Amino acid sequence: MKKAIFSFLIGAVALASCSKDETTTSSTTQEISVSATPTTITSYISENYPDASIASVFKFWNSDTLYTVTLNTFEFIAFDQQESPIGRECLSDTLCDPRHDSLGGGHHGGGHHGGGHHGGGKPGHHGGGIPADSIPAAVTDYVSANYAGYTVHNAHYDTLCQFGLVMDVMIDSSYSAHRKLVFDASGVFLAVANRIKSSDLPTAVTAVLTANYSAYTLRDKAEVFTLADNSKQYKVFLHQTGIRLSVIIKEDGTVVCEQ
Repeated sequence: MKKAIFSFLIGAVALASCSKDETTTSSTTQEISVSATPTTITSYISENYPDASIASVFKFWNSDTLYTVTLNTFEFIAFDQQESPIGRECLSDTLCDPRHDSLGGGHHGGGHHGGGHHGGGKPGHHGGGIPADSIPAAVTDYVSANYAGYTVHNAHYDTLCQFGLVMDVMIDSSYSAHRKLVFDASGVFLAVANRIKSSDLPTAVTAVLTANYSAYTLRDKAEVFTLADNSKQYKVFLHQTGIRLSVIIKEDGTVVCEQ
């Protein structure tokens, strides 16, 4: 799988550099440790992917792309020479569709990081993922019936305080943004999850945070779960010195649980 990711990284760099003159020197690449990654980038990951951890980082020379980061959720983010994210965050071995905004909150990954996803290997590959032949037929049937053109990219177990043990299932399409679906352990659909900016949280949710969690700092990104009945729950990520906390809050401001 690592070879596949590396091949994708090279392809991503080629796409990012397509506007350069054809005589530009070929890019060179080196994998670096998380500790050697600029703090601007690790801080961006902490704020925007608070439920994820960095799986690998590659540094490029002679390229518009300077760093590429793959998360344990298999989300992929490229950074330019100013260490700002470029392109659209996407799945690590899926070409990004440039029609989608890079900072709109792609996904998912919501692992939740602070209590969230973990692993995330492509079915049948390493990374803690659920083997393809172990994904319940109910999951693949649901995807086929409700997301025409999408296929399951990877699936892994997670624990969410409002649901307990779940399967986070990432699906993708050649022409649409990838999505994260949440199922229970038997394959019953529970919710669609999407990353959102914390500044876009409903007033009822922010009011609860102000009233009950004023000692914490809110991360820049949150996650919204749209349940089967179309009701919404919001997962917010909070932190203070030495403490990380995620809280599930209904759209009416009711606190469901903490993790």
